[in-house]
Amino acid sequence: MNPEEYEILSRVERDHWFYRGKRQIASQWIRELFPSAKEKIFVDLGCGTGCFVEQMIQKGYPMIGVDDHQESIDRARLLLGDKNFREGSAESFPFPDNSVDLISMLDVLEHLKEDRVALDSMYRGLTGGGILLITVPAFQFFWSDWDRSLHHFRRYTASSLLPLLKEAGFEISFWNYINVLAFPIVFCLRRWRDCFGGGENPLERPENKIPWGPLNRILEWQFVTLAVQKWIRFPFGVSILVIARKPK
Repeated sequence: MNPEEYEILSRVERDHWFYRGKRQIASQWIRELFPSAKEKIFVDLGCGTGCFVEQMIQKGYPMIGVDDHQESIDRARLLLGDKNFREGSAESFPFPDNSVDLISMLDVLEHLKEDRVALDSMYRGLTGGGILLITVPAFQFFWSDWDRSLHHFRRYTASSLLPLLKEAGFEISFWNYINVLAFPIVFCLRRWRDCFGGGENPLERPENKIPWGPLNRILEWQFVTLAVQKWIRFPFGVSILVIARKPK
């Protein structure tokens, strides 16, 4: 990401409905997958500022943050300490093969030029039966100044992401499009900016502003509720959530 994006992220991620919701979604799935975290090793790859790792540690989960961007390294190490942070990347995963029980990659894969290489690396790092939990942005027609500023290489669909995971050897335990109700709003907002300009200043983007309190809570509630349910498979959403397992 551009350096200024890290500064903005550090200011809004603890309260903004999208970032709070994403952390809540991931933590709920992890608690369901691992009712006990005893003698487990969890890694958040591309941990950014370390906020999600801090949250999971507070809930009793032994998570370690990993990142290789200097802005993230400085912020995450300050927040987490050396015990709970390691410098590294998907390509230089700082753990032995077959050693990690869960890897979370929350909006990380789209930043990596060689996404299949990254998935191969994650597969090697996981134990047999280990879990890869990932979220990625969906649908290339959403591509906008937001993606360019965050240095994305691509957005995904289920039909592009799931085969990639299977080719790397993973079994798909669950997947769904998430952030469903925001889909028309985000689409209109980004097409408006494409047609009429705006978005050059990150501080002025609606995505980087925390909404009015009650609205912020409603947006978070609907985001989390629809992303953790298992009964409806949505045909669209702003993002995709996948839980993939390395066979034993």
